[in-house]
Amino acid sequence: MHSMIQTQDTTKKKPNTITLYNTTKCGVDVMDRMVREYTVRAGTRHWPVAVFYNMIDMAALNSHVLYQLCTGRQERRVDFLLELARELAQTHVGSASFLQTQVLYQRPGFCAGS
Repeated sequence: MHSMIQTQDTTKKKPNTITLYNTTKCGVDVMDRMVREYTVRAGTRHWPVAVFYNMIDMAALNSHVLYQLCTGRQERRVDFLLELARELAQTHVGSASFLQTQVLYQRPGFCAGS
């Protein structure tokens, strides 16, 4: 993208790569600020866990934006996140109980009628 590095004719002499970065980084700053507002992040010393928390936060923000664009409804983000958490928990609880019964039926010596 930048085959030749040029500097501005100002007193600071910033390279054009830095100038372009500074003019286009706004979206990242806005997203970081929104993600920090409602986060699942907890204190951890393990960087993979911190990356996972950040991925969950970004996915939740993206799903809220997509939900509003696709449905045309303006819903507060906190209400959307609470409903999202309820639905994900309900799905997990339902699948966990289903798996538990499947494991129970597959045990040797288990009779369904008894």
